Amino acid sequence: MNFYGGQSVSRWPVFIALTLISKFFDKKIPLVEQPVLILVAILIISGILYLLICSLISKTNPTGKLLVWIIVVGVGMRVSMLLSTPILEDDYFRYLWDGAVLANGINPYAYSSEQVIQNENRSTVPSKLHKLADESGNVILNINHPSLRSIYPPISQLFFGLAHWLNPWSIFSWRVILLFFDFVTLALLIYLLRIFNLPLLSVAVYWWPPF
Repeated sequence: MNFYGGQSVSRWPVFIALTLISKFFDKKIPLVEQPVLILVAILIISGILYLLICSLISKTNPTGKLLVWIIVVGVGMRVSMLLSTPILEDDYFRYLWDGAVLANGINPYAYSSEQVIQNENRSTVPSKLHKLADESGNVILNINHPSLRSIYPPISQLFFGLAHWLNPWSIFSWRVILLFFDFVTLALLIYLLRIFNLPLLSVAVYWWPPF
């Protein structure tokens, strides 16, 4: 199985499998009923393939066509996950909440989500926050460590707000922003590899992640 025709193509089914099982990791499904062992098996297979790919990179003659193929496969893996359900992950609820708060002109560091939920007389928390809480559906209710105010730095907050501006309460818009920065990182890595005269195929170490 060569680097171009076998190992690279075998990456797609792994990510498609992750997308297909991701719906069984919905927050509404109890943790004990989620297919964690299947997830572990898929990730082990992905890790093995990744190690094989890394070992083959140094033995493969670099060509422009192969570099394009590496980029295309990496894009395919990312696109296949865009509509998946987050797996064993709930931090994104706070991203969505912070983004909504900032997009509505409120300091995301001023109030914890618990304050917004528990303030029955609604006197100390801005009414706009209570309206956002009502609009958010289950977002605010699923924020982990609700008693804590946001810990994310200002630059992150700006992009949380941008994601909300693009499409309110949508994890898809947040993923699109992350995908943009992924491409920026890819371009910078290719640029650095060229400057230091290193094999461009080494970009696969970043662009074909095991997870």
